[in-house]
Amino acid sequence: VVHLVDVSPQADQSPVEAYRIIRKELTEYSRDLAEKREIVVATKMDVTGAEKGLRRLKKEIEGEIIPISAATGKGIDPLIRRIFADLSR
Repeated sequence: VVHLVDVSPQADQSPVEAYRIIRKELTEYSRDLAEKREIVVATKMDVTGAEKGLRRLKKEIEGEIIPISAATGKGIDPLIRRIFADLSR
């Protein structure tokens, strides 16, 4: 499961709240799906203030968070490598 979280200040919810909402919905929908390996991706890292949202998310979530920017392409290659590595297991 690749979980994209908008960490920009313009997001409708805080990154932590958005993450928790989706995790809750995922668990309610399918416990099997919720227990699959997860890659957390912090999006919109090109937006001013996104670093603060990323720091907040890192405080609340165990494990790796991959920061990306679709606008600049930064972080996309590491994300693709991580997805490939997980699928190869």
